Amino acid sequence: MSDSSFHLTRANEIYQNLKQGSLFTFIATHGFNHTGVANFLFYPTVFLYPLALLRFVFNPITSIYIWVGMFLFLTLVIAFYSMLDFSKSFFRSFIFALIYALVPYHLYLGIWNGVYGEYVAYTFIPLVFLGLYHVLWGNENKWLILSIGMTLLCFSHILSVYIATFLCIVLFLCKVLTQKISARRLINLLKSVFVTVLLAGWEFVPFLTDYLGQNIEAPREQFWFLNGFNDLVNGSFQNTVGGQINDGRTLGILLMITLFIGIVFVKNSGKELSCYILGTVLAILSTTFVDWKSLSHNTLVLNTIGNIQFPFRLLAFASFFLAISASYIIFKVVQGLTKSTYKKGLVVFGFVLISITGYFGTVQPALSRISGKVNYLGVMKPNQKVADNVVIDKYNYLNLFTGSTNTGEEDYFSKDATKSASSILDGKIIANGKSLRCQRKLYPNMEKYWINTDKMTTVDLPIIAYHGTTVKVNGCPYSYKISQRGTVKIILGKGKNVIDVGYKASSLYYGMLIVTGITIMVLLGKGIWLILKNKIA
Repeated sequence: MSDSSFHLTRANEIYQNLKQGSLFTFIATHGFNHTGVANFLFYPTVFLYPLALLRFVFNPITSIYIWVGMFLFLTLVIAFYSMLDFSKSFFRSFIFALIYALVPYHLYLGIWNGVYGEYVAYTFIPLVFLGLYHVLWGNENKWLILSIGMTLLCFSHILSVYIATFLCIVLFLCKVLTQKISARRLINLLKSVFVTVLLAGWEFVPFLTDYLGQNIEAPREQFWFLNGFNDLVNGSFQNTVGGQINDGRTLGILLMITLFIGIVFVKNSGKELSCYILGTVLAILSTTFVDWKSLSHNTLVLNTIGNIQFPFRLLAFASFFLAISASYIIFKVVQGLTKSTYKKGLVVFGFVLISITGYFGTVQPALSRISGKVNYLGVMKPNQKVADNVVIDKYNYLNLFTGSTNTGEEDYFSKDATKSASSILDGKIIANGKSLRCQRKLYPNMEKYWINTDKMTTVDLPIIAYHGTTVKVNGCPYSYKISQRGTVKIILGKGKNVIDVGYKASSLYYGMLIVTGITIMVLLGKGIWLILKNKIA
């Protein structure tokens, strides 16, 4: 439940809002102890909508299984398509898709730890680098693949976008320093960046309007959960998620063998060697082979790459590049043994059986965790976190949202709110310095309070104040201040007061959404026109 409680709370908020007819979710009113935290503004939500929509048809647990399985299947499809475009080999593409999708680190993200943002992002990594390959080395007319890949990554996990962008810059510099790059390729690269901005720009508007200069406490820039290279090797050969070594933050047996011996097979192919080197370097960088602890005291390093927080996040990208090498090695070995399509088909069939067997072996600790517990989650207190030894089923699922999430509860609080988090999470209303109880109702992106006062009263409400926060008293817009605990503070006159505290997105946000919609329609229209043109020709 390390990260899953955070993401499932977000998905439940979207579901509750959709039930009440609200398409957009900006702040948390139903979950996260009703603090109004705006992690929906600063953390992508697009791919949580399918999970929320599944709730209208299936029970919550079934919805999660379907959603996780859906992205596992989509990873297979995108990986297959990407390798087929890259290598033109159906056999190699099939092998690559199986290897990449079933890497233990991928299963750790989706099945063991519930790191759903990064799990979804993993799906689209092949598209990003296929697109970059075409822009810099391949078919330069396929520049749109890079835009689509980066856009989907933006809709999944911002830190994955950060790492992918950094790697793209490194590869671009390698291209510039070693080979001449044509003006046409540079133009297509700029076109790709421009279209990405059109498609995903709305996702970053809240950072401009509600984050920059707004005293928001972002996740700390620090290097945590450091694993040694020996841990990576031993954990990989253990080949399980949730095992004693690294919990599954590993490459698995096949990719670790590829890391050790791959150079022998790829040394005569420039592009294959480049992929192998990238995968190997990223795998090494994910461990304490680099002295991350010392680098954490370097301001420059923290400000540039400290955002990734956990160096093991590089394993997603290491897995991608090493899976390319592994598929190449298997392809060359089989190609050297037989030219028969029938025999290659048998190899593929055998590889599928091995992959399925390996998959169930890899996730066995996760299955044992589910079947071996009988302690069901009950209703929690506001500041209580979810214990690791509890079972959640369709009957007690809503109990998950009665307490605090195991991680991320205070992400994107203001810095003042972080200092007073306990009282905010407890829902403490302060009137003239004293605790006050009142009626409180929850709506999509808005909370309503009924407060009766017998004199002029300063009221500090337990809801975080952001740049876009709005307040109404008795139906009329009302000015507010930010309290010492980073929450909404208002001065009420004597009498009955009905206070609405909500959030209003900026015009720029909706404007960029319209731009995205128009861009999608133009691209679809152009695609349909090209298809019809080719058919007529």
